[in-house]
Amino acid sequence: MLSGNIGPVCSRAGILFPEEGYVTPWFMLDIGITLFLIIYASDMLALFVSSVVHTTTAAMTIMPFILIFQLIFSGGVFSLPSWGEKLSNYTISKYGLACICAQADYNDLPMVTAWNTLKKMEDTKISEHVTAGMLIDALREDENLQELRDMEVEEGITVGELMDILDTAEDAQQIRSQKVGGDLTLGKIMEVIGEDRVKEYVQTQAAKASQKRAYDKTYGNIVESWIELILYALIFALFSMIMLKFIDKDKR
Repeated sequence: MLSGNIGPVCSRAGILFPEEGYVTPWFMLDIGITLFLIIYASDMLALFVSSVVHTTTAAMTIMPFILIFQLIFSGGVFSLPSWGEKLSNYTISKYGLACICAQADYNDLPMVTAWNTLKKMEDTKISEHVTAGMLIDALREDENLQELRDMEVEEGITVGELMDILDTAEDAQQIRSQKVGGDLTLGKIMEVIGEDRVKEYVQTQAAKASQKRAYDKTYGNIVESWIELILYALIFALFSMIMLKFIDKDKR
């Protein structure tokens, strides 16, 4: 079940959250714990920076670089090389993002970016170098298009059967070598296949390609991220105490 009583901002945006949590009985408590730990760990990081520098100007100069570091190495904005992924283990943002994505069941959500890009290209004309044979072979070889091959173009005749008929016809080679282009666009192809069918396929395949194990909605992923955030808060709090108690000569 979903609940719409999630605050005026989310309610106006039409965002619905699950009622049941994955760690606690309530989802809003789960997400509340996550946000609290992210904010608290970030506060301890800011406290540590304040304990190291002596002026507000110096703190304001350093903080943007720390924020950029947290953003880039969170792993959610850019694809990181192997050395970058190791470096991301030392950021608060990585575990905060992973926890939110796990709670939001990110890996099972449709990915709309690829579909939106394809939709913008619907007026793109097909290259004249594409032949009917190339399209037929693509439909036959791709296992993910089995549902499309089973679709009926006329009563009792499927797309797959039509392709077989074209291959066995007397002028099959002439049909296969015929160039596809001119006024044919991606949009028209999607209309023939079915725009809703193409949209579902593209979003599903894009989501599968974007899945990350750390974003799986599991008890272990969520609790592990909570523990990491708590450790970062404790570490930065400890460093701040050491700086202010034993090292800071101004005894701030």
